[in-house]
Amino acid sequence: MNETTTLPRPSPLDVPDDATVPLSMGESGPGANTSPSPEPDNEAQAPGANGVSRRKILETAGLAAAATVASKTTEYLDLTGIAETKPRTYANVADAYRHESGQMLSRWSSIVGEVQPDGQLRTVVDDHSDRVVDAWSVNKLAVAVAVLDAADNGVIDPKQEVPITPDMFEPGAQSSPLGSKQTVESLLEAMITTSSNDAMRALQQVMPGDQINQVLEAKGFEHTRLEAAPNTGRFYTGKTTPRETQTLLIRLWNGGLISRESSDKVIDWMKHTTYDQGIKRQLTPVERERVANKYGSVSDGDEPSTRNEVGIVFSENGNPKYFYSFFAELKAPVDTRVVTMPHARLGATMVRTSAEAYTPPAQATASRRGFFGSLGRLGRRAPRGR
Repeated sequence: MNETTTLPRPSPLDVPDDATVPLSMGESGPGANTSPSPEPDNEAQAPGANGVSRRKILETAGLAAAATVASKTTEYLDLTGIAETKPRTYANVADAYRHESGQMLSRWSSIVGEVQPDGQLRTVVDDHSDRVVDAWSVNKLAVAVAVLDAADNGVIDPKQEVPITPDMFEPGAQSSPLGSKQTVESLLEAMITTSSNDAMRALQQVMPGDQINQVLEAKGFEHTRLEAAPNTGRFYTGKTTPRETQTLLIRLWNGGLISRESSDKVIDWMKHTTYDQGIKRQLTPVERERVANKYGSVSDGDEPSTRNEVGIVFSENGNPKYFYSFFAELKAPVDTRVVTMPHARLGATMVRTSAEAYTPPAQATASRRGFFGSLGRLGRRAPRGR
């Protein structure tokens, strides 16, 4: 069923208790397995690569990589060594998802909303979008929202310097790429752009996990929670649902979640993430500028891995076209070059079907808050459909 729905203005989530009916995709499709996710290993709940701000990356070894990418402005990039001269193309996102999510032994939980030319949001993919899943580094977005909310309210100074001590380093590391101290804002940027675990651990000194969870609850998120270690202030990345994470993204763009200035910072950081093995993988450098994303993953040797990615795909006119939330849990060990291929093809399809997009009315162009004026309460359930 393809329906277009006008939703009321953004506000706390309104997810009914019985919102558990999945979109049927066949016995062999990603909707077939409805077993709960295994309990995560607490010590592994801070995934992601070490890193620093994109500025430091470009000042060092990343400069050469950036120059190489910039020289290929008209090519489809093969960043993994897999033989793929052209990306596989699909007519629409629903077809892409139907085919790509069934390529491996995996369990997907996803939702994609497409903004229509008249400014209404239509759900084009809904596959177990209310399933509670391990968020991994995707929940660093939730951490950023809570810390920036505290900054908006004068509780935290974003320019405050935070010490980075050895207990915050990655296991086995003798130092942190972040140095001995960083400001709160710099830590937030590193946590989003490079998914720095050192940065997330340092932020635990500024705002403990239980306080972050209180902010998330107050903002209407029912399942998006960090796993807070009692009486320590420490936390791990915890849980979420595809729908709640998508709603967080919509509310970031549309306003009302945190201040406009803070929202803009988060979206800008997402546009400059260094991760390019998922949605951005088959995109040209120019196309990558139209994607704001955050990934979360975990791999453990020969064990099955998880590849999560969420974000916003923008049209050529700078307005959002897709709000997507993909959580893929593999049931067998698969090389990273293979496991991210479905994400890459989904990304290519979203970007290359986003030429036509909503243009705000003239009176709303000065502020993007007018963009979703006809959408309204984006947190409530939308019709399931293909």
